[in-house]
Amino acid sequence: MKFLSPFTALCTVGFFAKFSYALARSPVLPLFALYLGAGSEAIGFAVGISTVTGIFFKMPAGALSDVIGRKRTMLIGLVVFAVMPFAYLFIDNYQTLVIIRFFHGLATAIYGPVSMAVVADVAGGRKGEMLSWFSSVTIIGNLLGAPLGGLILNSGSGDPTLTAFRTAYLVSGFAGLMALILAIGVLKGDGQREKHNNLSEAFARFVSGIKEVASDKRVIITSNMEGLQNMTVGALEAFLPIYAVTVAGLSEFQAGLLWGVQVVATILSKPIMGKRSDTGGRKSP
Repeated sequence: MKFLSPFTALCTVGFFAKFSYALARSPVLPLFALYLGAGSEAIGFAVGISTVTGIFFKMPAGALSDVIGRKRTMLIGLVVFAVMPFAYLFIDNYQTLVIIRFFHGLATAIYGPVSMAVVADVAGGRKGEMLSWFSSVTIIGNLLGAPLGGLILNSGSGDPTLTAFRTAYLVSGFAGLMALILAIGVLKGDGQREKHNNLSEAFARFVSGIKEVASDKRVIITSNMEGLQNMTVGALEAFLPIYAVTVAGLSEFQAGLLWGVQVVATILSKPIMGKRSDTGGRKSP
């Protein structure tokens, strides 16, 4: 990875990480839950349980990064990306699926916010633009992961088999391993030392940060709006693939393509809006 710039290397790692997670999530996950005999509410719960993980672990992950360093914390998240997909190979009932999904959610809970902070560190005065580029590259992983997952499920004749689901998660695991291997190369190649805080200082900043966020109406309003957005997207992610396959008569590949194609506009618009925010201010876009 020495021939890549730090930012390009981070984007490459982010692509494989998101590709792995997207392949394991939609349309594979809701169809897998349906295969295991889950009802409508249970399918929604299986898809949403990883978000519960993020609620409880994202802020502690940020505090941990202040103690052991952002890159090392990012590596912990990437280990989860690399290991957890292989756990799906042993699932044969809905209850186990929910447990695995909960722990798989640690991947994005730990990696997501810390990786953005690492990108912000290397971005300098181009934070808006480079964060948007990084986000767009990782979204491409989402774009490709969903159709590939559907293609794997659609590779046989008739309804997806347990072997097809396990194949999808096996590919997801290899993509996660690729992200981890590349990230280890980035960490070894970085000669800069990160400034770490001790545990008491990190905890004090953690508590102070919670108070600051809770008292800022702008953050609360923005968070609520993003929460509403995520709720609607989550509902689509859980039930659009099932509707496409069982009602609309589409193949699993078409269901994955249907989910993936909508992110094209996001990929194209994010860098433009990020650069606009650098020049015109964060509020005007």
